[in-house]
Amino acid sequence: PEEARRRLEAFTETYGNDPLSGLVLAYRGHLALRAGAAGEAESLFRKSLQGFPGGQFQDDCRLGLARALESLGNRDEAERYYLALAAKRNSRLAGEAQFRLGALYERGTGVEKDLERAKIWYRRAAEKGHPKAMHNLAVLLSSGDNPDMLQAARWFREAAERNLADSQYNLAMLN
Repeated sequence: PEEARRRLEAFTETYGNDPLSGLVLAYRGHLALRAGAAGEAESLFRKSLQGFPGGQFQDDCRLGLARALESLGNRDEAERYYLALAAKRNSRLAGEAQFRLGALYERGTGVEKDLERAKIWYRRAAEKGHPKAMHNLAVLLSSGDNPDMLQAARWFREAAERNLADSQYNLAMLN
């Protein structure tokens, strides 16, 4: 992995204006996120977004940047990136951004906790086929003062059919 990182860095230094550099920067950003280096990831994603504004991996960079910002505690800016991506009808990553918005509002970390908004975003992501959003929506629907167990069971079933173990367990407990 270290050798690959060095080669990717060398590529972006040597071929900085090549459109593939935008992809390499995005990939390096994702590697930095996985390694827990959110600050480095933020820098790499911003560099890709600024250097290659028309690149085909811009949505990946926006999602990665939002995740890095969230990790760094800049949840307001992360929320703005998630919202922009969630609103893009044709983006393959809209569902992931919607899921992450649901999680932000459910936890209320850095944004105002709002379970109703969390449900809205989880539902949107769930309708796009996001299994974790299905599960989290079902958990919220099955709790609180006015649980909707019928809808909760529906979403647990949908997530269970996508092999989400927690939903399989919860569905079994409902039966």
